[in-house]
Amino acid sequence: DYDPTGKDGVSAGAVDEEDFMKAFEDVPSVQIYSSKELEDSLNKIREVLSDDKQDWEHRVTALKKVRSLVLAGATEHEGFIQQLRLLEGAFKMSAKDLRSQVVREACITLGHLSSVLGNKFDHGAESIMPILLNLVPNSAKVMATSGVAAIRLILRHTHFPRLIPIITSNCTSKSVAVRRRCYEFLDLLLQEWQTQTLERHVAVLTETIKKGIHDADSEARSVARKCYWGFHGHYSREAEHLFQALESSYQKALQSHLKSSDSIVSLPQSDRSSSSSQESLK
Repeated sequence: DYDPTGKDGVSAGAVDEEDFMKAFEDVPSVQIYSSKELEDSLNKIREVLSDDKQDWEHRVTALKKVRSLVLAGATEHEGFIQQLRLLEGAFKMSAKDLRSQVVREACITLGHLSSVLGNKFDHGAESIMPILLNLVPNSAKVMATSGVAAIRLILRHTHFPRLIPIITSNCTSKSVAVRRRCYEFLDLLLQEWQTQTLERHVAVLTETIKKGIHDADSEARSVARKCYWGFHGHYSREAEHLFQALESSYQKALQSHLKSSDSIVSLPQSDRSSSSSQESLK
């Protein structure tokens, strides 16, 4: 399976989605006796997370408490989603914390919320995504990889169209690390999301993939080629238009990408006979 930490996985402090998933339930168990009690607990958590004068360990405990409450059935209580909206500012602060332990715990908790709530986490996902992307170029391995793991979990579970422009706008970042990662995020999203969730952003996806195919960095170009074929699986006609507009060396690179990978399997059957970018492969 694709290793989200890539080459960096061996270095100290790097974390990945699997580490996070193991940590989801590695929290003290609690019981919720009433919606009122849940509301009080979440208010208290918000106070702790919003006060950076507090000892950082209290912030870690408060973030874990969110997961404890979710595991105790918080999401079934009336008003939980509204309560969560009130926590968004506190989550942002936690993801910007100078302590890597706090950032890691915040990222685990955000990934957990997304995996439990799915598309109901849409607003929270949109508000936190720019902050998580800011972690990607961080020189502290644990910070950068925590951001990446949280983003990947959110993209897997919360298919919210408004996340697309947040990702694509970072595909032109000055930071090579950010561009590479953002094409990986785009690739994940094109693999996992339904076609209709992409339709309002076809133009920006086309433009972004085109830029990626021309990126100055060879690794970013390679991932962008993967994105092209993922996009082709959803919108073959738009992908064909993009292909036709490319210089022949870029067309060849796209075709050899297809030959060297098994991505042809994921293309809809109907596209195979008609598409010109594959004609030449026969």
